[in-house]
This record gives sequence, C-alpha cells and structure tokens, in this order.
Amino acid sequence: MNDAYESLATRWKMLQDEWQAVREVWNDAAQREFEREYWSECERVVPHTLEEVSRLEELLSRAKHNMP
Repeated sequence: MNDAYESLATRWKMLQDEWQAVREVWNDAAQREFEREYWSECERVVPHTLEEVSRLEELLSRAKHNMP
C-alpha cells in the first residue's frame, strides 16, 4: 500500500509542477476555464485522497500486526 501512496504523491507533485509550467505560457480564457472546471477539482480531491490512502495504510498495518 505504501507504494500506491508514494506513487500517487510523486505523480501528483509532478503534475502540479507541469501545471505551473503550462500556466506560465498558457494564459487565456480557455486556460482559466480549464483551471476552474477541472484543475481546481484535482487540487481539492487529490490531497484528500492522499490523506485517506495514508489512513487506510495505517489501519491495514495495525490489522496485520494484530493478526495471529
């Protein structure tokens, strides 16, 4: 599970970096619409998903530890 978290966190960081680079050269109404309609949702959902994956990882680790 840790691999899933690390992979998602790494790819999210890469995507954020790429988006910043794109924003430097793409600055028009279409970019603002994309950011409003799609990117803002990613910024809201992905960090929450990372938190939940981390919590799930912790629960699974404790369950595995408590198994006979």
